[in-house]
Order: sequence, then structure tokens, then C-alpha cells
Amino acid sequence: MSLEKQLERLKTESPLNTWPSEQDTVFAKRLKDELHTARSKSRSLWWYAAAAVLVIGLLSSPFWFGGSDVDPAKQQMLEQIAAMEYPSEQLEAIAAYRAKNDNTADANFKEVLLSLLHEQTQTNVKIEAISALQGFGHEQEVRDALLLALQKESEALVQIKLIKTLAELKETRATDPLEQIVADRNQEAAVRNTASLAVAAFNNQ
Repeated sequence: MSLEKQLERLKTESPLNTWPSEQDTVFAKRLKDELHTARSKSRSLWWYAAAAVLVIGLLSSPFWFGGSDVDPAKQQMLEQIAAMEYPSEQLEAIAAYRAKNDNTADANFKEVLLSLLHEQTQTNVKIEAISALQGFGHEQEVRDALLLALQKESEALVQIKLIKTLAELKETRATDPLEQIVADRNQEAAVRNTASLAVAAFNNQ
């Protein structure tokens, strides 16, 4: 049972029907700590996964090591990243690399996100990947990938994130698969409700 539900249950079931105000403070602190820990774990898992896949993708690409037009400075930096032992160090180096506004780096990062979206990764990682992909939402490839993921995804939390993202991107091609979700009685109620709201939003555009 979640802390919020524990709090409400204890309030209503108290023999004296009273609830000391200091207990609200205790539960609020526990809830804050719990949520902070969950977010931190999610963020760490996502960034470490992205860093590892991105490093592998960058270093295995013939573009970087097989072409004659490779910038020696970039190649040296990628070699340094490959030699790093810890994902956190690699992530910092990649962030610095991307900060140079290099279009190729952005393209590779997008490919990492798309891979995480379609692979059997953890729910939190997929949700973080979808959030980041929204930054590439103007690209047809990304919109197509999000639509495909919506049709294949079975995890409720990921489905809801996909639906909300497609709605925010105003991707009306999602209308048909969303209507199928609404009509599917085997879907979670929260998923169907979210899909119904998205369809209504599309119809009002």
C-alpha cells in the first residue's frame, strides 16, 4: 500500500477519529524520501543505460574510425571515452561532447533513445526515453517510432506516457490505435481513460 493510502486509512480508522498533526509531518517526510529515491534510481538507470549504449554506438560506427574526414580531435575524445571505467565518467564526457552542438552527436543520441524505446528495457527507462524523444518530436522518424511503440506496448505506465506524448505532439495519426485501446476491455482503465481524453483532444483540434 502506498504511503498516501496508508495515511488516509490511518486517519479514518483511528479509534478516536483524530490524527496528531505531527504524524502528517512524519508521513510527508517518508513520502518525499520515497519519491526522491524512486526518481533518483530511475534517472540513474536511464542515464547509465543511455551512456553505455551511446558509447558503444559511437565507437562501433565506421563513420568515426573508417572515414578519412574524421576530425582527429573528435576521434581522440571518443577514444578517451572508451577508456573510461565508469558510466558516470563516460556520461560526463558525452554531455560535454554533445554540448558542442554537433549534429552527428545529436543523431546518435536519438538512435540510443529509439533503441531503448523498442527494446525490453525497464519501465522507468522507457518513460525517460520517451520524454527525451519528445525533443525530437518534429522528426517523422520519431513520430513513426512512437506510433509503433503505442501499438506494441503492453505496460500500462508506458502506454500512458506514449499517449500523452503523442497528444502533446498533436500526432493525429494516433487516433485509430487510440480508439482501439478505448474499445479494448482488457486494457487498464487508466490507459483507456487517457486514450479517450487524447481522442477527444484530437477531435477538437
